[in-house]
Amino acid sequence: MSSNIKVEKKCELQIKEQRNHISDPSSNFEDCFMLFREMSDTYYNDDDIVKSCQKWLILNDKSAKDLFQWTFEQQKNKTFSSFLAFLYCYGLGTDANKEKTFFWYKNVADFEPLAQNQIGFCYRTGFGTTQNFEESLRYFKKSAGNNYATAQAWVGFCYERGEGIEKNEEKAVEWYIKSAEGGCPSGQLTLAHRYRQGIGTSKDEVQAFHWYLKSAERGTQEAQCWVANCYRNGSGTIKDVKKSFAWFLRAAYLGDIVSMTWVAHYYFVNEGVSRDFRRAYIWFKKAADCGDSTGLKYQADCFWSGFGTCQDAHSALKLYKSLISDDTINTRDLLHTIFRT
Repeated sequence: MSSNIKVEKKCELQIKEQRNHISDPSSNFEDCFMLFREMSDTYYNDDDIVKSCQKWLILNDKSAKDLFQWTFEQQKNKTFSSFLAFLYCYGLGTDANKEKTFFWYKNVADFEPLAQNQIGFCYRTGFGTTQNFEESLRYFKKSAGNNYATAQAWVGFCYERGEGIEKNEEKAVEWYIKSAEGGCPSGQLTLAHRYRQGIGTSKDEVQAFHWYLKSAERGTQEAQCWVANCYRNGSGTIKDVKKSFAWFLRAAYLGDIVSMTWVAHYYFVNEGVSRDFRRAYIWFKKAADCGDSTGLKYQADCFWSGFGTCQDAHSALKLYKSLISDDTINTRDLLHTIFRT
């Protein structure tokens, strides 16, 4: 196994470990509920929580239908209301139902910060209820007042957009700071953007990098891409192409298409990692398979020149021709290549 493949395998393992929220197998449905609470209270996004619950079910050979039935039987205990709402929201073990999602979150929104945040989101988007920005902000503020960091980020967003309240960029940043310091990855990412752009606060590349890194360490794909860019350009930190490659690689494994192309670029130009045309071709192809025209262009170049794959002018020309109508690609060189053959 080449050293480059070992680096990628190590990165993949680190990501799996970071995403593994399940310890020992357990037949108790209450453990799945506790998994939901733990991830919600530490501000993981709903997609990750759904995947972890599904993984728990597979690991313990349980059905989503039985999980829902067990949770439904606990409905007299308000402790389980938010979990029941969550199952209705994503159709886990039952048909997805927006109105019942709203009902069960509302059932505990008088005292539970998670439910208050979710009701705020329901009012904001009209999910299971009538859209109402004023009510949305009211519930976000109730949750934020109980130190729920995701809700603090939403309050900031309301001030930023002027939803339910007069637009105020400075107030938005104040709430993003509270959210970021409270450990919310999305709040940290948004605050980093504000420092980078100087919106609602003074431009500060060091603070921007600090909060990008905090969010990236929690597994936020977009933040990882920004950390990689900061290391590449020396923005807010010391320039370090090896660390840039490492963060692009992590983001690429999480599915960030732009990062896939950057990983391939680093392999191709012998920057931050040992030159490896084969790995470059593989990552250009991954980006192309995800619909990225830049990755497709470089995949065609690899076919044309025989870098990292067998030289194949026919396949190269076929890919070049598919890019002619793409506005993001300089077509002059493509046309020159196509018509000179």
